[in-house]
Amino acid sequence: MGNRFRASLSVVTPFYIAGRPEARAPIPAVQHPYGGRQIGETGLATEDQVERAVAAAKAATKEVGARPAAARAAALDHVSARLKERADEVVVLNGIAL
Repeated sequence: MGNRFRASLSVVTPFYIAGRPEARAPIPAVQHPYGGRQIGETGLATEDQVERAVAAAKAATKEVGARPAAARAAALDHVSARLKERADEVVVLNGIAL
């Protein structure tokens, strides 16, 4: 794990609102909760971006709810699989295994 993922932490990736990439606000450092050293950086959404994300999620509720349960389960399985593939990065970003 270690350095392989630490190097990738400096790459700023966008977040998405309603399927569209969004630029991040200034990037503050993420500090290890016990050692205080920097372990990564994160982008913060602006107040407007949060409002638009909430509105987009609310607007999608009917469409997503109309899909069969199996389709919704498949979407969650997909997300779960992607998180498992990147588990080492998630652990580092959460400051768990350092």
